[in-house]
Formats: sequence, C-alpha cells, structure tokens
Amino acid sequence: MLIFSLVESYGASGLAMLFIAFWEAVTVAWFYGRQRFYDDLYKMFGRKMNPNRGFWPIFGYIWQFVTPPLCALVFLYNLFSWETPSYKTDKGRINYPASGTIAALALMFSSIIWVPFFMIKNILIAEGATIAEKFRNSMKPKLPVDHPYVIDELAKQNRSSLNSIENSNYAEKLLLQ
Repeated sequence: MLIFSLVESYGASGLAMLFIAFWEAVTVAWFYGRQRFYDDLYKMFGRKMNPNRGFWPIFGYIWQFVTPPLCALVFLYNLFSWETPSYKTDKGRINYPASGTIAALALMFSSIIWVPFFMIKNILIAEGATIAEKFRNSMKPKLPVDHPYVIDELAKQNRSSLNSIENSNYAEKLLLQ
C-alpha cells in the first residue's frame, strides 16, 4: 500500500503533469500556432465545429495567454511548497525514509525529463548553422508527402498536377519552405 501511495502521489501526476501541461500549451499555442491548430480542427470537423466562430476564439486566447502562466504559477507554488513524502497512520503522519524520498523524486523526474531531452535532441539534429537557426528549423512541422496540407498546397500552386503527386522532390521543396 505504501508503494502504491508513493507512485500515485509522485508518478505521472502533480508536478510532472503541470510541467508537461505547461510545455504542451506553450508548444501548441506559440510554436505550432493557435490559428494553425484551429485550421486543423476545422479540417477535422468541418462545418460541425468552426473554431473561428462562437466562443472558440475567446477559448483560444485564454489557452494562449492565460493557461501557460497559470500552469507555471501552480507548478512553482507546488515546487516551493514540496515536502518529503509521508503517509497517514493511526498514530499520525509518518515520513518515508530517505529511500522513499529518492524514489519519489525519481518517479517525478522520470516523467519530466523527457520534455527537455526531446526538445534538445530535436534542436541538435535540426538543419542550420547556428543554434538560433536550428531552433527555428526544429519548430517547423515536418509533414509527409501525402499529408492533406501538402496536397492542398500543391493543388493551390499547380492545379494541373493534382493527380500526379509522384514528383516528391517538388513536395519536399514545398515542405522545406
């Protein structure tokens, strides 16, 4: 029961989830773009749900400007008010031994570490001479040749070649723009 309590409290919950939610909101709202995400929603749902009408634009601004700072504030509050793991018994609260604290931190960091790891990995393998270029290029979506956005862009640029998308060099050049 004590191990379950430790995993439940310090596994993929609490600080780890706030950290991941913060970076997810920042990545989608700022790097990928709110409008591009809305375009994706419109392509998925069509007329059933137009994200540019109704309350959706307000939701988008809240998601872009309120959610990241709010997640960051709650994360920092929880980080600075963090206490060593403990469990409740009939005699009161008892702290885990040092090995329990180490296990709790390992569980927490096992979920958190992957966000900066893959961010750094993608920046390092991206094309570019400087870190700024690598960072910019790592934030561009890499779409397969048969992706609907690529097909739509090909159709816009060259209506006559819509049926012959075998020219993948053209599609790859389009993706690199």
